[in-house]
Amino acid sequence: MNFSELISALKDGKAGLKKHHIAIDPDLIEGGSLEHSHKNQISFLEKNSPLHSLLSETQASAVIIPA
Repeated sequence: MNFSELISALKDGKAGLKKHHIAIDPDLIEGGSLEHSHKNQISFLEKNSPLHSLLSETQASAVIIPA
């Protein structure tokens, strides 16, 4: 599934997606933790997470970040 397809599903559902930005549209195969993810994996970051500093180092193809 491409990232844009996932975003469309979130917008159409009850996820509460309010805004988004898609820099690239990678093919996502599976999920992974922010610190151990690889290409074609999606990860997420919780609000006020101490892992925020790992955003610049993650290998995840997509990251969902709450507003």
